[in-house]
Amino acid sequence: MTTAKKSMLPPLVAAVAVAALFLVLALGVNGNFPVPIAAAIAPVLGAGTFLSMRPRR
Repeated sequence: MTTAKKSMLPPLVAAVAVAALFLVLALGVNGNFPVPIAAAIAPVLGAGTFLSMRPRR
């Protein structure tokens, strides 16, 4: 059983939130942002957020 400190849930939730927020802001607020570029950037931002927050061994 994992402790709250070693849980992977908070980094995963943060990564999905960052990716979704970027897509909403890029496509909704700035309507002329190309969809393929936004779809390519969002997973990179999410992965970076996940890797920066994940528990270290």
